[in-house]
Amino acid sequence: MLQKLHEEWRETGPVSREERENIWLRFKNASTVINKKHQGYFESIKAQEEELLQEREAICETIEKFDFSTLKTYKQWDDKAKEIAALNDKFSWDNPLSRRVNSKIYKRFRAACNHFYDERATFFKSAKDEMNANLQRKKELCEQAEALKDSKEWKQTSDKLIALQKEWKNIGTISRKHSEQLWKRFVTACDYFFDQKEINFSGKKNQENDNLVQKMAIIEEMKAYKSCGNEVDDINALKALTEKYNAIGHVPFKEKDKLYRHYKEVTDKTFGEIKGRQRMQNIQSSTSRNRLMKQYDQLRAEIATYENNIGFFGNSKKASAIVDDMQRKIDRLKEELNVIVSKIKEMDKND
Repeated sequence: MLQKLHEEWRETGPVSREERENIWLRFKNASTVINKKHQGYFESIKAQEEELLQEREAICETIEKFDFSTLKTYKQWDDKAKEIAALNDKFSWDNPLSRRVNSKIYKRFRAACNHFYDERATFFKSAKDEMNANLQRKKELCEQAEALKDSKEWKQTSDKLIALQKEWKNIGTISRKHSEQLWKRFVTACDYFFDQKEINFSGKKNQENDNLVQKMAIIEEMKAYKSCGNEVDDINALKALTEKYNAIGHVPFKEKDKLYRHYKEVTDKTFGEIKGRQRMQNIQSSTSRNRLMKQYDQLRAEIATYENNIGFFGNSKKASAIVDDMQRKIDRLKEELNVIVSKIKEMDKND
């Protein structure tokens, strides 16, 4: 409309000289106001379009930066698909950009989404293939367990079935419609074997329970023991109780550690009240000598290591200080070794 007015202005004839300047300025100023509003409007549209474009580019970049390697399950992929859908809603389809810009950013957005869905489809296919392989392997484990369930080789078969159970746990998921059925089949075969084993060893367990009662009775007898005042008689009495305790067979495995701690606590206290406690501890259990021998071997090995390491250092002043320090450690360890040797000899002598 403004352009048409300017054309009409030019086509209209002249006015008097005294009115010409004023009327032109009036027309020009009005035109300037319109042009500024026109320019401001389109600059505002351009700014809004630029802001919208940046938002859409950020959405595209978010999708493009998805780390698909972190998606390991169906749920994780489905959650990410929901996130894609939310980003699609956020893309502001109701507020389009100019046709050229809108077409370009739309292609980028669709390419990012399509890449996601392609990766998702690939995962689903791979997962399905993997589940089929897992299904086949679990069927094989069922067959192996069923072939072993009637075995009477208790220890060997127990180890094999335990290994199969561990492998079962490490196998990935299978379809839900097969999962429970196969698990029941597998566990039924395993349970059958272990139930038969339990029946076979029930007599042994009864004996172990009897052994536990007998050993507890001896411990109570040790707790109640009163010294007669004669060291030799005390030693012989406690030695007899110790030998009687050691002569009893195995106890239930779950009670073994608890019983030993109780036994050790009582014997340490009882033997500690008698002179020659160290000698009595050596009598009550050969483990004392074994412990000393283990310390002996450890010290020998440590000494050998230090002596071997000395050879790696040169003759520098710094190296000399290190060697001297290592030599002092060797001397100290040898002193400890001599003490242990003396204890072992004394123990052997008393035995």
